[in-house]
Amino acid sequence: MNGFTSEYEFAEKLSPEERDNICRIIGKFAHTTKRRIQIDQFFANEFLDTLSKKIGYEFADIKLLELAITHKSADSKSNNERLEFLGDAILSTVVSEHLYTKFPYQKEGLLTRMRSHLVKGDTLTRIAYNLELTNFIKLSKGTANLSSDRKQSILEGVVEAIIGAVMLDSNWETSKKFVLKPNLSALAKASSVVPVLAHSSLNFINSLFFS
Repeated sequence: MNGFTSEYEFAEKLSPEERDNICRIIGKFAHTTKRRIQIDQFFANEFLDTLSKKIGYEFADIKLLELAITHKSADSKSNNERLEFLGDAILSTVVSEHLYTKFPYQKEGLLTRMRSHLVKGDTLTRIAYNLELTNFIKLSKGTANLSSDRKQSILEGVVEAIIGAVMLDSNWETSKKFVLKPNLSALAKASSVVPVLAHSSLNFINSLFFS
């Protein structure tokens, strides 16, 4: 499925026998439906914890992270579209403020072009691949089989949705630091493909995030 998953991988790849062994290890011996649900939840939490560590943020409400990686094809009612809307606004505002502060002598036109590069789809897709988000997104099987090119907007949306989830889980200052932190800023490493916008900003992306 080209790196995408429509279920929680840890639970999905186990046979019933392997799950039973896990049950014994963690002390749940009764062969009941309730136990099966508990085991599924155990692996779901492990899955989300792995993702949380990858993005460098520990959620107080882990369900927000689960929602952020749920595409509408996997769940038409409870998905990441609203978080994507919120994250898009946060990302644009945080980057705009940082550019305004970082480059006090640049004019609006250059600042706008800088921001456009930093928040464009290709940059967000690069972030998603660097964080290996393709291994965590919940999709329907049909959507999971789409070509990589057609999945780009899905990757963009998940990055924005995670930003929105961090905001709801914390506060403005925390989400701002999250957006600007180096591990989210594959943005910063995109400088090699950025055309020279002005002599004073040859390395503006690197300086933006690392100075």
